[in-house]
Amino acid sequence: MKSLILLFTVLIGFEHFFVSKQNPVSTQGNQNPVNLYFEKEPSGKDRCHINQPELDAIETVSALPKVFKFKPDWSIPSKPSICMPLNVYREKLYGKLNMKVPTYNGSKKIKIAVIDTGLDFSIPAFKNKIYRPDHRLPENFYGFDLTSMPNKNYFEPKDNNGHGTHVAGIIIGLFPNAEILPIKYYDLPSNDQFDGSMALAIRLAVTAGVDIINISGGGLGMDEREMVELRRADDNGILVVAASGNDNSLLAGENKFYPASYQMENIISVMSHNDHGQKSKFSNYGTDFSHIAALGEIYSYVPNHKNKKQRCIGFMAGTSQATPFVTATAAMLMSKNPSWDYHKVKSTILSSVDKTDAMKDLNQSAGTLNIYRTIAKNE
Repeated sequence: MKSLILLFTVLIGFEHFFVSKQNPVSTQGNQNPVNLYFEKEPSGKDRCHINQPELDAIETVSALPKVFKFKPDWSIPSKPSICMPLNVYREKLYGKLNMKVPTYNGSKKIKIAVIDTGLDFSIPAFKNKIYRPDHRLPENFYGFDLTSMPNKNYFEPKDNNGHGTHVAGIIIGLFPNAEILPIKYYDLPSNDQFDGSMALAIRLAVTAGVDIINISGGGLGMDEREMVELRRADDNGILVVAASGNDNSLLAGENKFYPASYQMENIISVMSHNDHGQKSKFSNYGTDFSHIAALGEIYSYVPNHKNKKQRCIGFMAGTSQATPFVTATAAMLMSKNPSWDYHKVKSTILSSVDKTDAMKDLNQSAGTLNIYRTIAKNE
């Protein structure tokens, strides 16, 4: 049995391990499992296979029609991309922060799923930073591509937009000891996405055993499937950091932005402030559904499709950019304090903010992220 196949399998309805391609373990009634399995070639090498993912098997009571698309919380690329040396990039990344940024890398690698538009894994900063859930995955494993683009490689979630690369770059720039698991659930310019791909992406992240899930995206309607998978993440002790949205809207009552507005203990909802500590003009806000503000107008890596040897950065503004600042800070705390659960990590971040008049009535912590205080107070 061991000579045939598989240690790592992702199922939509239930997590099981196949023992062989021909005789899979019962999937508990689910007709469309997403499975990743290994099969021995004649040469003796393990070869990895994956099936097209579908979510039809998940029973759902969705508040939205089937045509609803859960799109990324698109940022505003207000300045052209530029290419520059790493030291200049770091100055651009940190230069306008009204706080010190610790150089703490942590003793423990923290696994972070970035559910977004993919990753430009040719950028040197991401070399050896990809989390591999199983050692028998192919050499060209860079994450998962859940879109239905033709001729794609499921294990190469290429970023055709730049949003996912930008978000992951902020995380790596702040916390180099992170291991990123890119999960591509959306593609531009094709707008390719199948209904329920966010729920599937969360399931993949949970099954892969990540510590944190970064979701720089959202939508205006709740979906039971997403709630099911977010509860699964909660049951597995996984922190979810999510963007509050870019509609300059008060999140209160029935006006919500999901998944940030799901009131679950394992979610941190992040709004955006500018480099003066004021609410970004575009950012959603509100003490009901937003926990904290972080810098959301920033430079980070973007794909360079013309010259892969050059390192390029671009400026984007959005709660999408604020979210990975909190994710990276959470990763620092987890690395420094391996015994902490997400409750302790979340409470430490929210209790270490810079409380300001500008944020008094805009988020639950009444403040902005202070990475230095969050880490230094726990020395």
